[in-house]
Amino acid sequence: TRDPTRGEVLVTLLQAMDVPLRWQKGGVFRDVTPLTLHAAAIETAAADGIVAGRTDASGIVTGEFGPADSVNRAEMAKILVRAVQVYGR
Repeated sequence: TRDPTRGEVLVTLLQAMDVPLRWQKGGVFRDVTPLTLHAAAIETAAADGIVAGRTDASGIVTGEFGPADSVNRAEMAKILVRAVQVYGR
């Protein structure tokens, strides 16, 4: 087995919460294009304030999301809390 990716977590969560996805444009993160797997879910979650870009070791935002990277427990918890706050379901 493998850990779920950040993109997989978002698309699954938004589907479970019945959140309509916006059409992806590829302008939110440098590493998410319209052809990126789960791009619509990633950009919808970013627009709604559920997720933000990665930060480097000094806390500077890199402009990347890491859609194929594994999600860790802390990230998962933060995503879940924000989703419940924003979508209220």
